[in-house]
Amino acid sequence: EIRLASCAGCHRMALTRFVQFAVDNFKKTTNLYFLTHFHADHFEGLSNDFNDGPIYCSPITRALVLHRFPKLSGFVHSTEEKVEQTINVAGEIISFTFYPANHCLGSVMILLEGSFGRYFHTGDFRYSPWMNEFLHNVDKIDNLFLDTTFLESTWVFPTREEAIAQIIDLIQTYAPSPSTQVYIEADMLGTEPIFIEIASRFNTLIHVKAKKYSEFHSIKGLKWLDILTLNPNMSRFHMCRDHNKQKGRRKNDEQKKEAKLKKRIEQGELWIRPSSQWFGKKASGVKLPQNFVSKPCFHQHIWVRIILQSYTFPCFSIYSAFLMWEFTLCLLIKHVLFSIHSSFCELEEFVKLIQPKEIT
Repeated sequence: EIRLASCAGCHRMALTRFVQFAVDNFKKTTNLYFLTHFHADHFEGLSNDFNDGPIYCSPITRALVLHRFPKLSGFVHSTEEKVEQTINVAGEIISFTFYPANHCLGSVMILLEGSFGRYFHTGDFRYSPWMNEFLHNVDKIDNLFLDTTFLESTWVFPTREEAIAQIIDLIQTYAPSPSTQVYIEADMLGTEPIFIEIASRFNTLIHVKAKKYSEFHSIKGLKWLDILTLNPNMSRFHMCRDHNKQKGRRKNDEQKKEAKLKKRIEQGELWIRPSSQWFGKKASGVKLPQNFVSKPCFHQHIWVRIILQSYTFPCFSIYSAFLMWEFTLCLLIKHVLFSIHSSFCELEEFVKLIQPKEIT
């Protein structure tokens, strides 16, 4: 029996007496670096001043790194997926192969081989059965470094396709008018399929902020860049950050932000928040978590939490086995369970397929 133990996260450890490797960890010096994807919590310690050694990643991740840190062009090396690479590190011959992680643009898993054995590092990933096509090459694994973000949850996640279909349904139901403004609070890498589908279904452009527009255009070969616009008047669909994460923590700033949101609500805007972490954080406060964990807000075939928030009255909650409602007064936000991490049952299926000797 294989027991899933700790979270994979960012690693730094010795492969041999003379070789150490670091995955998504740039805070200490080592002689072999990998970057699985370009989310901020995975490139901490990286800056234009980095000069500790070569970094290996996918072509898309390299483009994103150099867009942020242009002085690192001599240190960041890209490798295509499913192509074995052999390198000499301190006299040790080490080979590695990248495989798609199904997490975000450019994300990869790493098969690492050498005198130390065969290691497989998932980074952050979302397991799907289509991966079985290449996972048959990932066998006889001595150590599996596993993304266990949702290890302690027994939620049954909808597939990404199901979650996106739910978002489309919400738009058609709650914003049928072409004049209704729709704000999708999902600007993190990995949510692009949502906007690609919206653009296709509604024959529309997607308004994005200048920072995201520039970031996407730094990646060569993306076929959907023509759906993006910097002009908010060119589309009713807007990619934006979670409004709770926007800067401005002083009391006066918070009051101004609340007043602005209230004005927008009065104009009839629709807000949708696709996420998985949000559900996890909210679930901790549920009085009967067993009613929430198994099917988090499954109602009429939609995993969605509908929230009416107020800025003047305290909220109360009504819990049922399949749906959690939180009522106050005025702001309507719809939360859809869209995950770029594996659920527990997906992790279980993945581990049974890989059958590693050890899990870190």
